[in-house]
Amino acid sequence: MREIKIKVEMLPYLYACRELNQFEFAEIIGVHQSYLSLVQAGQRPMTPQLEMKILQGIEKLKIGSVELLHISLMVELRKSRGYH
Repeated sequence: MREIKIKVEMLPYLYACRELNQFEFAEIIGVHQSYLSLVQAGQRPMTPQLEMKILQGIEKLKIGSVELLHISLMVELRKSRGYH
């Protein structure tokens, strides 16, 4: 299976798939909710350090590769249809 690169657009789906809100997800990955919000809004970059924390959070939440693939495909589909 191909490796899925974590994209900013995937963040809301990552925490929604475990019925979490942004604040709860930020706590799990060890960042401030306000920082995560700025990243999602495109006002701060996705750094390698943040990506590593997100990947660790994905492991903690037991989000598998099939779920990640579905989230990635959903984000791409939304983009292709002009939704942001």
